Amino acid sequence: LPYSFLPAEFQPKVIILGIPYSRYNHSVDMVPELVDLGFNMGHILDESPKRVVLVVSSDLAHTHQIEGPYGYCPCAQPFDDASGAWASTMDSWNIRNKAAKQQALGAKSCGFPGMVLFDGLLDVIRNGSGTPWRSQLMANFHPTYYGMMIARFGPESTFT
Repeated sequence: LPYSFLPAEFQPKVIILGIPYSRYNHSVDMVPELVDLGFNMGHILDESPKRVVLVVSSDLAHTHQIEGPYGYCPCAQPFDDASGAWASTMDSWNIRNKAAKQQALGAKSCGFPGMVLFDGLLDVIRNGSGTPWRSQLMANFHPTYYGMMIARFGPESTFT
């Protein structure tokens, strides 16, 4: 449902954060700064009494098909698998290392920087003394030349 279709009384405050265009060619180089940005965002949100929803693009590898606009890379499926493993377990190694390696080989995922940023935010939760979180991978498919993932992250109490 487009935001503009909501009546004014139901429109939440929205902050849109864009990742720089350098994500297209330098996303793996950006991992440390994306983790730091996510970590800082995590502290701000952790201190806020407001309920927050964070939506992150999770377009995965764009190189699943030879006839696709970005061609084929054997790194596409391993990238999508590592991203799914991260979304299932919240284990940083999967996104910051395994997926990053495949991204460097040519997976061409435009969602990679946002997932890394979110993983930095999760560091605050993993290292904090607050409510434990969990995750649920709901879909990880590539019905066309690019992969798509849907996952849910949140306090354990929201999964009941």
